[in-house]
Amino acid sequence: MAGPELLGKDFNFFQEITVQTTDTAFPYNYQAISKFRGSRRIILVCTSGAIEYSWNGSAVHGKMECGASNQLLDFGSRNEDKVWVRWASRVTTVPGPGILQVHMWQG
Repeated sequence: MAGPELLGKDFNFFQEITVQTTDTAFPYNYQAISKFRGSRRIILVCTSGAIEYSWNGSAVHGKMECGASNQLLDFGSRNEDKVWVRWASRVTTVPGPGILQVHMWQG
């Protein structure tokens, strides 16, 4: 009978981040960090809201607007391990809160 895999290292990361419409600045600390060293594949999935993301916490590196459908960004092989997010304050037509799923894995 097969059961859960309890041995070895898990090379997968998942976190869901909720972004309120009042979160218009990047927080001091990152909202997601992976435990992997070296390059990793990163996928961001916006399931609702209007979200800006950053790899360093100070510059906007991209924006995702999700209305009736999800938006997915696949970054392939990247070295970034931290993600900061905030509400895209210039967007007024997309209701909040925003939800961003962060998927990372090494391989």
